[in-house]
Amino acid sequence: TQTDDGVLISELPTVAAVLQSYPMMKVMGATLYKYNFPSCFLVPFVLEAFLTTAVPFHLGFRFIGAHRVDLPTAEALLAPFPFELGRYGDILVNLSLTALSFFLASGWILWTLVGLLMGNLFIICFDHIRVLRCVQNIYLPSGRIDHIAAQLLAVPCGLLAAAAAFQLHQLHLSGMPKTQIWLFSFSAFALHVLLHILAVIWLVPCLSNIGVEHKDNEVSYAETARHHAPNFFNTNAVHCLRSKIIHEHSPPCVFYTKGKEHALEVNESLGQYYQVFSFDKQRSWKDEVNREQTPAFLRPVVDRLG
Repeated sequence: TQTDDGVLISELPTVAAVLQSYPMMKVMGATLYKYNFPSCFLVPFVLEAFLTTAVPFHLGFRFIGAHRVDLPTAEALLAPFPFELGRYGDILVNLSLTALSFFLASGWILWTLVGLLMGNLFIICFDHIRVLRCVQNIYLPSGRIDHIAAQLLAVPCGLLAAAAAFQLHQLHLSGMPKTQIWLFSFSAFALHVLLHILAVIWLVPCLSNIGVEHKDNEVSYAETARHHAPNFFNTNAVHCLRSKIIHEHSPPCVFYTKGKEHALEVNESLGQYYQVFSFDKQRSWKDEVNREQTPAFLRPVVDRLG
């Protein structure tokens, strides 16, 4: 194999010269693409859809059908997994692998971007269905994870900056000696990471707080409790037992269990305001839930279609 100048790869003087030769960059670009798609961009998420959603439910369903189990065990076997935020890491790894392709032959960049797009489209569809149908609960106490992910995004963006510096150096536009190409690329990576993290930590909070007045929340406890099933009282098992057995409240404070919000009863004297909407003959519970998950601008159309 020869370079553009007709020099054999085996006769190149240094390892850097071998790596920078077009035949080697073409081979590494093809190898990286085959590693990225579908192995990293698509297959893991397709397997995740089956191994974390379909397979556990099927095995639990089969186990319950073949064995006698009590109700709590059956519910635990059929319950879906809670939603976790590991998707941030998946996206960051895929973006970093995509950025590496910009170091290599340009013929594989478009195919890599198309593979990344296909994988991300599958992730969006899978997560959308999972959140609506196959997730036990979602708890996001703060935006800290999102803030950390914005800082970690400096890595793939820094790799893009290093790739741009690498290609400029290849075109002899950097003004630096050819032997310092890796130093030039690493300097671009380090500078971008530094500026990116500083921007996320200092610049973004300063811009987001300009002209914003934070007002105290004026929503009452009763109004909030009408829309949120769990509260300070019904998540305390001892308090619920005292309400039923000792104080003999009517109705008593019912212990909150995820998925059984319909069992909660209203008793304003006990701070219990939540109640599931009433059933009727025209609309079932499933119809009402589906309507709540429909975008607002489509609800009139859905109601008209019945």
